[in-house]
Amino acid sequence: MLAPVAVCSHNSVGVMHGTLASDGSWIPNELPWKRVEDSTTRKVNCRTLPSLRMQYHLEHIDILQIACDGYEMEPLTGFSTLRPHFVWYRYMKLNPSHARFLERKLEDSGYFVSYHPDGYAWGWL
Repeated sequence: MLAPVAVCSHNSVGVMHGTLASDGSWIPNELPWKRVEDSTTRKVNCRTLPSLRMQYHLEHIDILQIACDGYEMEPLTGFSTLRPHFVWYRYMKLNPSHARFLERKLEDSGYFVSYHPDGYAWGWL
């Protein structure tokens, strides 16, 4: 299931940038929080992981993918109660102490963590 929301540190409404396709669908930009030339904006609901879990009655998440350009700490709050099999996040823009904190948090929760030169980290059970 895909939910039409952005995962944030608090419940709110945010703006994402994207492109309106010829068929009328809206496609988020690669970095939807950054405006690029010829992009359009769309308001999206922002929710915490715990509130999404309650709203959609989620018992389990297989993959948790996070790309927040240095703000990965915020949406990862509350992820451990869902225990996704696979967690993917960008570490290159994180403060080094935050990257180490996330690595320890994942490892303490039973995840194997691997850093890759492309700037992303992978955690899996």
